[in-house]
Amino acid sequence: MAALTTGTQAPDFELKTLEGKRFSLSEQLGRGAAVLAFFKVSCPTCQYALPFLERLHKAYSAARESRGLKSTINRDADAALKGRSSTIPPSTVTLSGGSESSTIASGASTVSLVGISQNDAKETAAFIKEFGITFPVLLDDTRSYPVSNGYGLTNVPTIFWVAQDGEIEISSVGWVKADFEEINRRMADAGKIAPAIVFEAGEDVRDFRAG
Repeated sequence: MAALTTGTQAPDFELKTLEGKRFSLSEQLGRGAAVLAFFKVSCPTCQYALPFLERLHKAYSAARESRGLKSTINRDADAALKGRSSTIPPSTVTLSGGSESSTIASGASTVSLVGISQNDAKETAAFIKEFGITFPVLLDDTRSYPVSNGYGLTNVPTIFWVAQDGEIEISSVGWVKADFEEINRRMADAGKIAPAIVFEAGEDVRDFRAG
């Protein structure tokens, strides 16, 4: 069976992060969309693709923190002008099973970017250290791969954009630059900011690399 295609409802699942924190897809979709990046540590295309996803994670994490700080400052300034202190707490979201939290401006939604490893904890930990991955990584059960099989994986990396209503809107197998750029645009739209610049000047980025 091929990977689930666009227009398909994403199967709900619960997995734990490498640190043992619980991640529920349905709970995340209550806050915003989800990017699911399935990978295997020995896969050369995964080794190529995941550092690019890390750039997205860092760019939008920084943007959320900046927007949250600005929102807090503006709210407190308005309250001071009215002669009272602000009692309205900032909007806070927990990303990917509690591994990271950030305060974001009102009206923006959060997109959770998570990796889903098809390897055990020890191999996965070595991979994320080697390739500098800081976004949350979940561990599929290496005995039966229930989540990977539920999403119809035949190749890695496979990346899905799951909208808040649970519909898969991007289903990308291997490294596809155009799909990556579309994910970048959607993450920017969700945060109501300009798309991040994630390719370095003069960097030779492939349009396609098979998984």
